[in-house]
Amino acid sequence: MSATDNTNLPAAEPEADEIIAAPPGKIGYGLNPRGLIVILLLLIILALGGWLRFSGIAWDSDSHLHPDERFLTMVGSSISSVDNPLDYFRTSISTLNPYNFGYNLFVYGNLPMTVTRYVGEWAAGWCESAAVRPGGPPDLCRYRFDGYDGIQITGRFLSALVDLITVFFTFLIGRRLYGSAAGLIAAALMAFAVMPIQQSHFFTMDNWAAMFATAGIYCAVRAATLGDAMPRFRWWWWAAFGFALGLAAASRVNLAPLALVINVSAVILYARAKYEIRNTKYESRDTSEHGAPNSYLVSRISYLIVLGIALAAIVSILTFRVAQPYAFMDAQMVREVALAETGIEPGALKVAIKSIIGLNPQFLDNMAEIQRLQAPEALFPPAIQWTDRPAILFPLSNMILWGMGLTAGLFAWFALLLALWRSFAGEKGSGGEGEKGRKGAGEQGSDSSELVSRISYLVSPEWMLHAIPVFWTLLYFLYMGTRWVKSVRYFLPVYPTLFVLAGWGVVYLWRRAAAGRRGAERSEPVSRISNLVSGKWAVALLALLVIVPTFLWAVTFTRIYREPMTRIAASEWIFQNVPSGATLLYDTLEGTTAELQLPLKGMLLEYQGAPLFLDFKLPVDGVVRAVRFNYLTAADGNAAEGWSLRVHLNDAGPTEHSLTLDGERRAAIVELPATPLPAGQPALLTVEAGPGGPILAGTSLLVNEHWDDLLPASTGGRNPYASYYTEVTGGQRPVTNPDSPEKREEMIAWLDEADYIMISSQRAIWNLPRMPMTYPLMMKYYESLFNGALGFELVAQFHEDTRLGPLYISDTTAQIGWGERPSIGWPPPGELAAEEAFSVYDHPPVWIFRKTDAYDPAATRALLERVDLSNVVVQNPLEATQARNGLMMSDYERGLQEAGGTFSEVFAINGFLSRNPWAAAAAWMAALVLLGWAAFPLAFVALRGLPDRGYALSRVLGLLVIAYLPWLAASIKFLPFSRGTILLALAALLGLSATIAWRQRDALRAFIRERSGYIVLVELLGVALFLIMIAIRLGNPDVWDVIWGGEKPMDLSYFTAVMRSTVFPPYDPWHAGGYINYYYFGFVLVGTLAKLLRVVPAVAYNLALPMLFSMTGLGVFSIAWGLVERVETEFLERNSVSKGFMQVIRSRAAGAGFIAVALALLLGNLAQVTVIGSAWHNSGSPSLGELPIIGGAARTLDGGLKVLSGQPVAMYPGDWFWLASRAINANPGEVQPITEFPFFTFLYADLHAHMIAMPLQMLALGWAVAVVLAARNTKDEIRNTSRRRSELVSRISYLVSFFVGALVIGSLRPTNTWDWPTYLLLGSLAVAYAVIRAGGWSWRAAGRAGFAALALVGLSSLLFLPFSANYGSAYSSASLWPGSWTHAWNYLLVYGLFLFFIVTHLIRELRDWTASWTEEGKRRMEPYGWVVVLGPAALVFASAFLVLRGYWVAPIALPIIVIAGLLALRPELPAARRVVLALMAAAIGLSLMVEIVVLDGDVGRMNTVFKFYLQAWLMLSVACGAAAVWAWSAIRETKRLRTAWSVALGVLVFVAALYPLTATPAKWGIRMSKDAPHTLDGEAFLDYIEYGDTDYAGNPITIYPGDDLGIIDWLRRNVQGTPVVMEAHGGNPYRSIAARIAMYTGLPNVIGWDWHQRQQRAVVADTAVIRRIEDVNNFYNTPDAAVARNILAKYGVEYIVIGTLENAYYWPQGLAKFDQLIADGTLEEVFRDGTGRILRITN
Repeated sequence: MSATDNTNLPAAEPEADEIIAAPPGKIGYGLNPRGLIVILLLLIILALGGWLRFSGIAWDSDSHLHPDERFLTMVGSSISSVDNPLDYFRTSISTLNPYNFGYNLFVYGNLPMTVTRYVGEWAAGWCESAAVRPGGPPDLCRYRFDGYDGIQITGRFLSALVDLITVFFTFLIGRRLYGSAAGLIAAALMAFAVMPIQQSHFFTMDNWAAMFATAGIYCAVRAATLGDAMPRFRWWWWAAFGFALGLAAASRVNLAPLALVINVSAVILYARAKYEIRNTKYESRDTSEHGAPNSYLVSRISYLIVLGIALAAIVSILTFRVAQPYAFMDAQMVREVALAETGIEPGALKVAIKSIIGLNPQFLDNMAEIQRLQAPEALFPPAIQWTDRPAILFPLSNMILWGMGLTAGLFAWFALLLALWRSFAGEKGSGGEGEKGRKGAGEQGSDSSELVSRISYLVSPEWMLHAIPVFWTLLYFLYMGTRWVKSVRYFLPVYPTLFVLAGWGVVYLWRRAAAGRRGAERSEPVSRISNLVSGKWAVALLALLVIVPTFLWAVTFTRIYREPMTRIAASEWIFQNVPSGATLLYDTLEGTTAELQLPLKGMLLEYQGAPLFLDFKLPVDGVVRAVRFNYLTAADGNAAEGWSLRVHLNDAGPTEHSLTLDGERRAAIVELPATPLPAGQPALLTVEAGPGGPILAGTSLLVNEHWDDLLPASTGGRNPYASYYTEVTGGQRPVTNPDSPEKREEMIAWLDEADYIMISSQRAIWNLPRMPMTYPLMMKYYESLFNGALGFELVAQFHEDTRLGPLYISDTTAQIGWGERPSIGWPPPGELAAEEAFSVYDHPPVWIFRKTDAYDPAATRALLERVDLSNVVVQNPLEATQARNGLMMSDYERGLQEAGGTFSEVFAINGFLSRNPWAAAAAWMAALVLLGWAAFPLAFVALRGLPDRGYALSRVLGLLVIAYLPWLAASIKFLPFSRGTILLALAALLGLSATIAWRQRDALRAFIRERSGYIVLVELLGVALFLIMIAIRLGNPDVWDVIWGGEKPMDLSYFTAVMRSTVFPPYDPWHAGGYINYYYFGFVLVGTLAKLLRVVPAVAYNLALPMLFSMTGLGVFSIAWGLVERVETEFLERNSVSKGFMQVIRSRAAGAGFIAVALALLLGNLAQVTVIGSAWHNSGSPSLGELPIIGGAARTLDGGLKVLSGQPVAMYPGDWFWLASRAINANPGEVQPITEFPFFTFLYADLHAHMIAMPLQMLALGWAVAVVLAARNTKDEIRNTSRRRSELVSRISYLVSFFVGALVIGSLRPTNTWDWPTYLLLGSLAVAYAVIRAGGWSWRAAGRAGFAALALVGLSSLLFLPFSANYGSAYSSASLWPGSWTHAWNYLLVYGLFLFFIVTHLIRELRDWTASWTEEGKRRMEPYGWVVVLGPAALVFASAFLVLRGYWVAPIALPIIVIAGLLALRPELPAARRVVLALMAAAIGLSLMVEIVVLDGDVGRMNTVFKFYLQAWLMLSVACGAAAVWAWSAIRETKRLRTAWSVALGVLVFVAALYPLTATPAKWGIRMSKDAPHTLDGEAFLDYIEYGDTDYAGNPITIYPGDDLGIIDWLRRNVQGTPVVMEAHGGNPYRSIAARIAMYTGLPNVIGWDWHQRQQRAVVADTAVIRRIEDVNNFYNTPDAAVARNILAKYGVEYIVIGTLENAYYWPQGLAKFDQLIADGTLEEVFRDGTGRILRITN
C-alpha cells in the first residue's frame, strides 16, 4: 500500500459499524522480492541470535555455580508432573507445587518452572526410548533432563528459545509501527544484546517474562490499530493482551505494570477514531450544528474501548489464575486456614469462592519476605551491593555499557528522547494536531509524514506511533530504576521497545538525510544534525556503528561460554598447584617433572595400624619417581627421630623413608622405583607408618569467604573437601559480619592457620568497602592482602577472557586494555563497573593467595590492630547510603582542608574594614549595589517578564552567581574556595553581563531612561532597609547571649568554617574530621562578599543581616510593584512612559510595593496583643481577678493603667519578643510549634538557613512570576523579528532565563531544603503555564509543558548535585500529624491581617467575574448548573468533615484555597491577577498542609510549621500588597464601605505594629552588659560580660569570657591552615559559651553542641557524638598521659586549649598531666596569658 491508497476509500457514507470495522491496511510486501529479502534477513538474524544463545549452553561444566539457577534446579528436579490434571489446581497436594517439597521461599513464577519440568520429562523419556534403538542415544542424552544434573540444561534451552521468540516479536512490533527496515534493525539489536544472551545461558525466569511482556506490547500495538488503515475494534487483540499479561505476571510478578499499557492502546484507538471521523467525509451524519465530530461514532468506540479494557483485565486474571495456581488456595487449604483463624468450619460457598480467588498465605508471606529482603534496611550479605547505588543512573549506565552494548544503548536512549520530543513538538506534516485532513499523493505534506515510517501515513498524529514503546519503556524503567534493588536483568522487558525505537531512529535519520533540507523544520534539534551529514552514507555509517559494535561485543562476551568458567579454571589450577596431603612426582615423556595432587586430606598413621590407600590416574603417560607428603607432624607434638613411612606403588615392594618430626608441619619426599604408567590407568599407593610414634598427615588449609561458593569446586570427579583439602577452623569465614575486636581476633587466627586464601568473586572484596564505617578492618585486610603486607602473595588470578583481538574489555571493572588484560583487584573499581550479578554468576574474578615465608604473626597482629574499631558503626545499606563515609572527610579532603584556610590570610584582621565596622558597612552596601549593577544585564534577560526587568532582584542574582561558581569549582576540587576564585567568578559575571549589555544596549538605554525614577526609588529603598536593620543590630549586636543567644554560636562557627574551607563540603568546626551535614550554601552566599572584602566574621555577621533584610525587601517590592504595574500596562514595553521619581513614588504600583514590604518585614503577627494583655494581667491586682465574671478583665485593665503610668511590667523581658513566635496552641507535653515571621527572624538575628533563604525565595518567586507575565509575548517576540538571527537570539534568551531559574530554585536545596520543593513546584507550574499559553491548549502542549517542568526539576537538581551527593538526610519522609491542631483563634492571630486583604480581594474578583457574565454565557453554563449547586455544598461538607476530624482552620483555609484557585483559572484573566490569586491559594494551602502532615523526625511539628509558615508569609505579603491597592481603587468609591474598611485595616495594622514597637526595645534591653559598646563588631561585648556557671565539683562559679580573648586572638594570627583544636565541652550549650574557640576562630574542635550534632548527623548512630563527648571529658580529666595521647591521636588534634572553661569544668588532677606531657616532649606551650594556655602537639 502507498500513500495514494487513501483515495480508495468507499465513496458512500458508511454506518457506524463500517467505520469501526473498516478493513485493515495490508502492511508488508507479501512474497515479492522485497518481502523475501526481509524474511531472509530475519532468518539470518535469528540464526545468529540462536548461535549466540545456544553455544556454550553447558558453560559451567555441570558444577551448578549460579546460585539462583542452582536453587531452581533443585526445585525443578524435585517437582514432577501431575497424574490427574485436576491435581494441577490442588495447591495442597500438587506435585508441581514447590511449597509441597519444602521450598518455602519460592518467589519465582510457576509457569516457566512447570513448562520446564514437562519438557524435561519429555526429553528424558525420549532419551530413554532412544537408548533402546540401534546406535544408542545421542551424546546429548548424557544428561538426565528431568534430574538435578540435567534439568538446568532443559531450562537454559527453553530460556534461549523463548528469547528468540522475543527477537521475533521485536521485529513484529518494529515492522508494525515503523516498517520492515526498522523491525529488522530492532530484531538485530535484540538478537545481539548481551543481557538477553547471558540470560539465555541461565535456567531463570527473566527471558520468559521478557518474552511475554514483548508479546503483550505487540498485542497492545495491534489493539490500538497502529499500522492499520482504519481504526477498528478487534476484541481478540485485547484478549490476547490480557493473556500475555497474565503469562508475564506468572513468570515475574513485578511485570504487573504492563497492565497500564492497554490504557495507552485505548487512548490511541479513541484518538484515531476521533481523528478519522474529523478528517473524512463520513462526518455528515449526526453532526451537530457547530460541526462537531459525529458523537454517535465516538461514543460507540468509547464503549467498545471500555469493554476491551475489561476483557483484557478478565483474561489476564484468569490466565494468571491458571498459570500461577499455587499463588491461590485450594479447598483443603481454605478449610485449614479458616479453622486455624476462627475454629469454625467454613461453608461450602465460602470454600468454593476462596478456592478460586483466595490467595495462598504462603505466597503472600513469600511476597512480603522478598520485599523485606529487597528493602534498603535489610542487612544481610546480598543487600550490601546496593549501598549507594544511585537510582536511575546506576541501571541506566549498566544497560548502556554492558547489557545493550555502548553504541546500541546510547542510540536507543537517544531515539527514545527523540521520539518523546517529536511526540510533544512534532511537525504538523507528520501528524501534528493542527493537520487538517489526511495528506494524499497529491498533497504537500506526504513526504514529511513518511519521514517517520513507511506506514506513518496510516497513523496520524505521529505521537500515536511512539506512545506505546515510549510509555512502556519509561514506565517500567522508572518503576524498577527507583527501587532499592535495581539488578540489571530486571530491565530486560524494556530492551525490545528500546531497540524498536532505535530501529525507528536509524530509519528516520536515513529518510531525513535522503530528503535533505527540503521541508525540514528548524524547530527540531535533529534538523541541525541532519544538516551536518552529507546524505545517506553518514546515516549508514551510524547504523553500522550501532549494530556492528553490538554484535562484536556479543561475540566477545560469549567467549566466556566457550572457554572454562573462571571458577572451574581456578579449581583446576588449585588441584594442580595447591598441595594436598600428598603429591605424586612423575616424569612426562617430554622429560619434565610433573606433579599430581593425591586425595589425601588428612590421616593419622600408626605403626601396624590401618594403611592409607591413595588411588590415582596419571593425566598423561609418565614415569612415577616419588611421592611428597606435604604436611607431616608428630601426632604428639614432641620432637624426636625414628619415625618412618613405608610406601608401596601397586604391587611393588615397600619403600621405607626415615623421618625426623616435631610439632611443626614438614614435607617429606619418598623416592619410589621408577615405574612407567600410561595415562588413565588406575594405580594405587599404599602408605603405612613404620616403627616410631604416630604420624599425622595433613593437607593445605584454605580460607574461603562465606558469601561465596567454595574453591576449589568439584571437577573431574574430585571432591575437594572430602578428599583433598581442609578449611581453616570454623569453615567459610564470615567476612560480612560487622567489624569488631572479636572479628579481628578471628581474622588473626585464620591468617595464622591458613596456607592459601581463596577469593572466589568480587562480592565481598568490592562491596564491603561500600560501607566503610562498618568494615574498616576488612578494607585494611584486603588492601594488605594485595600489597603483600600480610605476608601473602597473589599466585594466581582468573578473569573473563572478553577480548577482541588485542582489545581487552573488563565489565567487572569497566576497564579496557590493549595487548594486556587490565589490572583487576584492589582497590575496588569505579561506579561504571558492571553490576555484581552481571559477572558473578558466569565469569567472576578469582584471586588465590599463598602464605610466604615473610608471614609474621606479630606483624600481622600489629597491622590489624592499627585499625581503630572504636568508631565502627553498624549500618544497614540505607544508612550507609545516606552517609557513606559516616559524614567524614576522606584523607585527601581532610588534607586539603587542614592545609588551607588560614584565618589571617582569609580575613584582614588588622584591615581598615575589620577595625572600622561603619566603613565596612558602607563598603558592604556599595559592593552590593555594584554587584547588582554588574548582574542587571543578566537579570534583564532572565527576568524579562517583570516590568522592572529584575532590577531590584539583580543584587541577589549577582551574589548567587559569584557564590555558585566558586562553590562548584571547590566542590569538584577544581579550584579552591578563595578570594581569587571569587574574583574569577566576578570577572565571568562581568563578561557575561557585558556581552548581554552590548547586545541589548538599545533596550537597556530605553529602560534606564524610562525607569530612572524607579531605579532611584529602588536604590533608596535598599539603603533604607539596610540602615533600618543596622539600627536594630546596633541596639544589640552581640553574637552570643547566655540566655537569649539562640543558636548564634552554631551560625558563627559554621559561617567562619565555610569561609575558611578550601573545598566543599566544608569541614565541620564542631566535629573534627567530618564535614558539615547541613544546608550550608547560605553561608557560602553571604560569606562570599565577606571573603571578597576580607571582613572578619564577627563584623561580617552583623553586615549579613542588613544585607539579607534589604535584599528580601527589594524582592518583595519588585514583585508586588511589577504585578500592579503589569495590570496597568498591556505589554512590557508598550505604553511605557518615562516617569520621574515623584511620579513613581506616588503610583499605585509603588504603593503595592511599600505595603508588601511592610507586611513582609516591618510588621508582626497579631499575637503581640495577647502578649500585652498577658503582661497587663500579670501586672494587675490579683484581688481584682477574683471578681465574678469581670475579674479577668478588671485585673487586666488595672494592670494596663499601672503599666501606662510607669510601673514595671510583671513579665520576663525576653517574652516581649519571644512569645509572639509561639502563637499556636499545643497539647501538654508537646513541643510548641514555631510561628516565626520575618521581623522576628531578623530581630532575633540567628543567621539560620531560613533567614538566608528569604532573598533567594523572592528571586525564585520573581523568576516564576516573570515567566508567567512574559508567557503571552512568546510568539510575538519570535514572530516580530527578522527570522533567523532574532529567533536564535530569542531562543538563547529563553535558555538563559531557564538556566537562571533552575539555578535560583536549585540553590534553595542546599540553602534551606524546606523551601526547595515549594518553589520547584511553583517554578514548574510557571514554566508549564508559559508553554501552554504560548501555543494554546492541547494534549501535545500539555506534554511539552510537562517535559519543560521535568527539565526544570532535573536541571535544578543537577546544578547542585555535589551538595546532594554528600548530604545525608535522615528526615526525608512525612506522615499524618497525630498531635494537636491549630485553633481558629490562633490561626487568626497569625494570618488575620493577610486574611483581611484576601477576603477583600476575593469578593472583588467574584464581583468582577459575575459582572462579566453574558446571557449567552449563562445559557452555555445551564448544562453545568448542577456544579453550581453541588460545588458549594461539597465545599461545606469537606470543611465540616475536616472540622470534625479536628482541623479547626479548615473552614477558613479551604474555602479560600478553592475559591482563589478556581478564580485563577478563568480563561481571560490578566496574568498578574492570576498570579495574585494563585499565591493566595498556595500560601493558605501551605498553612493547611502543616495541619495534616509533618516531617518524620521533626521535634513535634515545630520546624514543619515554621518553615512553611515563613514561605506562606512572604507569598501573602506579595499578593496582599497588590490586592490592597486594587481593593482600595474599588472601595474608595463608596464612602461607608471606605470608612469601615479603613477603620478595620487601621486596627489590624496597629495591632500588627505592636510587635516591632514593643519587641525591638525588649531585645535591646536584654544585653548581658549595658556597658558593652554599640558597634557592628559582634564580639566586642566579650570583654564586658560575665555569667554564672558550675565548676567540676558542682560549686557555683563566675565565668569571664573575655579572659579567653588572648587565646582566640593568638589562634587567629598564628595558626596555619585549619588544624584540630581540643577545647572543653559544655553540658548546657544555651547557658554556656562552650565551643567558643570554634565559634570565634572557625577551627574544628573534637565535638560541639551535643543535640545539634546528633540532629545533623542523625543518619549515623549517635554513639559517635556521645563517644566524642566522653573522650573530650576524659582527655581533660584523666591523669593518665597515655590515655590522653591516644585521644589526641584518635582525632588528629594539633592544639590544646586550657582556658576559662577548661579550668572551670575539669579536675586539677587531670589538668596537671599537661606539664608531664610538656616535659616528655609530647607537647609544647606556645601561648600563655594568665591561667590561659595553648599547647601544641610536637609529634
